[in-house]
Amino acid sequence: GGMRDALSLLDQCVSRSNNVTVDIVTAAVGLAGTEHMFRLLGCMRNNDTGDALSLVATLHESAKDMERLCTELADFFRQLMICKTAKDPALLLVLPAAELAKIKAEADNLSLSAILHAIDVLQRAKERMHTGADRRVEMEMAVIKLCSPELDMDISALTRRIKALEDA
Repeated sequence: GGMRDALSLLDQCVSRSNNVTVDIVTAAVGLAGTEHMFRLLGCMRNNDTGDALSLVATLHESAKDMERLCTELADFFRQLMICKTAKDPALLLVLPAAELAKIKAEADNLSLSAILHAIDVLQRAKERMHTGADRRVEMEMAVIKLCSPELDMDISALTRRIKALEDA
């Protein structure tokens, strides 16, 4: 955003370590980080609601803002969507080459309908968070819907389920 905000963030990072790394910046900003995004994706793919809820609880207990987590996860699924649909995703995504390769590999293992369903679920959860709903509960409900699409009666969930049946 602004230069003043960037300098403030840099001060926070330098106060943690003189060697500013991606991990230091991620912690200073309060992001969960890509490792957690990949773990949540694995939970979704394996329909592992328990592990996904446990991860959300761990992040909540470590003072991660649930709205920010929801935004971060939606952005992660956006990256998957771009990798799934764009001829050259590197033109649209600003990511280190190794991370882009990992996201491309994950995108290859997901249907576009599953990715779009996830973005839709997360966007709806984020909207409800703005209306004053309990952020943790909204995030947990979103994670449950991602791990168990049969519980979500929205059109994107139904499309995802139909695609899974067709693939089977």
